[in-house]
Amino acid sequence: MYRGRMILVVMFIPIGLLLSYSGPLLVKLGQDPEVSAITGAYLIRILPGLLANNLFDADRLFLFAMGYNHAVTFVTVCAIPCQFGLTWLFVFTLDMGVYGCCYAMLGTYVIMVIALNVYMQNLGPRVSQAIAFPGFSVIFSGWVEYLSLGIPGAIMVFLEWIVFDILALWAGWLGTTELQAMALLVVIFPSLTTTAHGMSLVVSVLVGNSLGEGDSQLAKSFAKISLIFWLVFSLTFCFPIYFLRASLPLLFTSQPSVVSVAAATIPLATLNFFVDCL
Repeated sequence: MYRGRMILVVMFIPIGLLLSYSGPLLVKLGQDPEVSAITGAYLIRILPGLLANNLFDADRLFLFAMGYNHAVTFVTVCAIPCQFGLTWLFVFTLDMGVYGCCYAMLGTYVIMVIALNVYMQNLGPRVSQAIAFPGFSVIFSGWVEYLSLGIPGAIMVFLEWIVFDILALWAGWLGTTELQAMALLVVIFPSLTTTAHGMSLVVSVLVGNSLGEGDSQLAKSFAKISLIFWLVFSLTFCFPIYFLRASLPLLFTSQPSVVSVAAATIPLATLNFFVDCL
């Protein structure tokens, strides 16, 4: 776990530097200067929160591998009211606008990683022994093996998310209306996809543990159950979103042009969401 944390910190340095210059970079890529300036300032402010979120993910996967899924679920659920409270504080009470959302997210990420580490200290001797500090010699050894397993997965996630970045760039080239519609869709659909992604992590752990125990039939059963769940889950949300495509964007904006573009795009986004869940 400590080795993973250190690798994440080291890898975050070039990523943080790149995000720090995202404002001028977006302008050079043909994006609206005002939007690019706000985006760059937002990303600079959220950088500590992104690092905290990365560390939380490392701890989360560590607990998943040990079978302590309930700890992560408890901390995540408790973070929801914290997010609402911090958002109300920074956005409305302190009147910080869009940057208030940034500070609220940063605060939530930091609270989550601290809370999960405190929780881990009280999960019993098995976890306490596993999270004991191993020493710097252990932390800085075995990186090649670690990265040989982690880099392919990182590339896979990168290729998945870079598609959204490319689509955002194209939307920005079309105009601010299309960019706002794109942002609206990114709020709606990835929020649902995150639920499916969380379940996929659980299924991956169950299938992996079953294969490790030599029980291939149980692994197949978990895989089949997951496919049925994804099918039911995706259809449960796809149909309401599709039929409410004209009114759903009104929850986020009152601009007729943005609502029109978003409503016209939702059918294709719904199809993508269905396939992505499977």
